[in-house]
Amino acid sequence: GFDDEQLLTLEFRLPQNRYEDDAERLVFFDRLHEELEALAGVEAVGFASDLPFSGNGGAMRIIPAGSDLEWEDAPIVRTNTVSPGYRETMGIELLEGRDFDAGDGPETPLVILVSRSAVERFFGGRDVVGSVVCASPDRRLSGTVIGVVSDVQTTLTDPPEPYVYESYRQSPTLFMSVAIRTAGEPMALAPAGRDAVWRVDPDQPVWEVMPIRERMAGSASRERFNAVLVVVFAATALLLASLGLYGVMAHSVRQRERELGVRLALGASPQAVMRAVLTRGLSLLVTGLLAGLAVGWWLATLLESMLFGVSENDPLTFGAALVLLAGVGLLSSWLPARRVLGLDPVRTLGG
Repeated sequence: GFDDEQLLTLEFRLPQNRYEDDAERLVFFDRLHEELEALAGVEAVGFASDLPFSGNGGAMRIIPAGSDLEWEDAPIVRTNTVSPGYRETMGIELLEGRDFDAGDGPETPLVILVSRSAVERFFGGRDVVGSVVCASPDRRLSGTVIGVVSDVQTTLTDPPEPYVYESYRQSPTLFMSVAIRTAGEPMALAPAGRDAVWRVDPDQPVWEVMPIRERMAGSASRERFNAVLVVVFAATALLLASLGLYGVMAHSVRQRERELGVRLALGASPQAVMRAVLTRGLSLLVTGLLAGLAVGWWLATLLESMLFGVSENDPLTFGAALVLLAGVGLLSSWLPARRVLGLDPVRTLGG
């Protein structure tokens, strides 16, 4: 739902005792925006209270104007207070209407953006631009929808949540994150980004200075750890299965040494004997692989919560496992059979 290339992020929280009213906060944000935009290597700057994969943000109830829903039954949506230009900085697509601009300020009527999933879930998928949305039990606090934006993924495994976006010029918050689109390596601009904040307010702490890809990696740490464990256990199981398969198949061929010796002594060609061994081994192998495929296909549903960008029944994964085990099975038939063909039939019969 956004472009994660060359995107530096940082966070800060304005102290309540020094930024008590909205006007003071807007002065800070406007000055910081100018400082950051003036830095060499900065292509775009945007502010947001809830960056993707940050775990921040708030929520509120909304009711479309004219709805007979009770406030207690009103749907809850995630909220994100953003600056004009945040959408372009992040690469979030505008689907309908317009974006926030500098004209959406404290003295103008409240305007909001909504995400596509919010439109589908709470507005029946209809055209919502121009609709009024109430955000208080008495329905006095309301905003007009001016645009619809694409959904943004906030975790790697969950579907996108419905969002309502507010302009920070109309609802300036104390907590804010900064997204900086850079021309080069994002972390190369990290010191300059901190300095820009301190030029506006030398006492303002800054934290979580990192590329957004690092945020994404951190949010998926639990899933990644579980996936690594599964990979280790799966590789061990595959190794044990291959060793067991080789042992069973090779033993079955060695048990037929006298039979193969008789065939060779009676004039059977080595090629015919080898073909018989491989055919027998292949029939056993196919039976086992089909049974394993059926069980594995069923058990793979247990891994669904740890997968992203691939289905639990990924054909490539199953195909690779089948090819590997089939190769081990055929090799375990071919090697013992090749050894038998090199024996003297008379000595084999005598033994």
